[in-house]
Amino acid sequence: MGPHDCTDTILRSAVKPSLTLSWQGWVADGGRLIVGDVTRVWAIMSKWCERRRSRNALAQLDARLLDDVGLDAGRVRAEIKKPFWKAP
Repeated sequence: MGPHDCTDTILRSAVKPSLTLSWQGWVADGGRLIVGDVTRVWAIMSKWCERRRSRNALAQLDARLLDDVGLDAGRVRAEIKKPFWKAP
């Protein structure tokens, strides 16, 4: 075959030695994927809870404290109205 024959390339790269072909490997790979997904969901939910807590705390501040930290009532109201999944 000529230089454009890709059969050897396909055969060399189709099955890599690191590729797991047993059911135990499939389960282990699936477990790692699930753990990664659960970790990402946990991080997102933690961020949402922190936003909810901080917005609730912001809602409890009086005008004097808001003035001390340099926030006006309009910005505070806009921030408090945001749903927990919206970033600041």
